[in-house]
This record gives sequence, C-alpha cells and structure tokens, in this order.
Amino acid sequence: MRNSFKFEAAQEVRPARRQSLLLRDPETVEPLVMVSASGIRFEARVSEASRQELLIITKKPLPALPKAQRVDVAFQRDLQGMLGAIPGIVHWVYDLPNETHTGILLSSPIPEQYQVSHPSCVRTSIRYKAKIAGQLYFPDSAKSSPATVLNYSRDGLCIKTPFSPTPGVVFQFAWEGNCSKPVEGLIRWVTMQPDGTICGCELSEPNGLSLSGVTP
Repeated sequence: MRNSFKFEAAQEVRPARRQSLLLRDPETVEPLVMVSASGIRFEARVSEASRQELLIITKKPLPALPKAQRVDVAFQRDLQGMLGAIPGIVHWVYDLPNETHTGILLSSPIPEQYQVSHPSCVRTSIRYKAKIAGQLYFPDSAKSSPATVLNYSRDGLCIKTPFSPTPGVVFQFAWEGNCSKPVEGLIRWVTMQPDGTICGCELSEPNGLSLSGVTP
C-alpha cells in the first residue's frame, strides 16, 4: 500500500447531541463510524449501509484510501463507546475536490439497526458509479455487443451499449482485465438515447461487486 497517510492523530469520538443508536453529524444527520487502516484511525460519515456494504464520506485533507486497502470499521453508539470493529476491504473510491466517497465490503453483516438507506430509495444494495468497458453477450441469440457499465451494485448493473436488447433476455457481461467468469442475469429495462441504449440489469447471483476487481 502507498504510504500516503499523514494524519496527525485520530479524531476523538464526538459526544452524542441527542439520543440515537448512532452518533450523528449535526450538519448532515448522517451516522458516524471510526475507520482504522494501517494503524491510523479517522472518523467518517456514513452515506449508506446495507448488509455487508458501507459507503462512507471523508472530508479533505484526509487522503483517499486506495482500492484493496484492508480496514476495520467500528460503529459509534453513544457516550458509552464503540461497537466491535468489523474487518473490511475498500472496493470503490470516488475522489472529489473537497471530499472522498469510499465503498467498503465488510466481512460480516452490519446489524440491522445500523443500516442506512439513501433517502427515498427502495434499493436493497448500494449503487456505485463506474466506467467499466467490456463485452455484452446474449447466449440465446448468440449476439454480442461492446458495452460500458455506468454503475454497479451487489444485485445489478446499469449498462450502456450501441445494441438495443429486448427486456427479459438473458445476458452475460465480461469486462476488460477480468480473469474470472462474467456476471450474468436479465435485462430488466431499456432506454433509448441518441448515442446508444441504457439497460438496467438484474444479476442472477449477488456478485456485482466483483466488477471492482477487488478480491475479499
């Protein structure tokens, strides 16, 4: 791992401002966690938390964690302290000028009371922006087309392709640099655009995070 961490010290756990299962950032009302990586500890806001996935936000000047970085995540409870840390691995990083969004795959499920959904969202898994080039195959018709994954989740993909498939057909997607088997599932919806077709895809197995290239 790159030796890019230059924090002076771990931030102290903030005192609870009101009774809740998690400490909350007063500006965002988002829960907070304490992340440990290579002996360094820092506080992060939780944007979403679902099953064994965690999407956190850190403010600059904290540097971005690299993909494949091993971490331990402790959920803050109240003034009594922390819950036991859950090991995990970074699989997705979205670096912005003032903050960094980081996707972490945890080794065990997050307790239900600590799961956080995006407002007004009915999805059961977190969606991650991407730009992953590959090839889309349709086994039933033996057709194929170049395609790019625009976002992925544990259970599905959003794919852009010049070919316009029929909703309900079986697909396989193999991406560049992938040495394992492709992901597969069903095309659920199709939206035509001037420069191609956007396809919403449901995976037959919950293995969408494999597109990150990070092995748990």
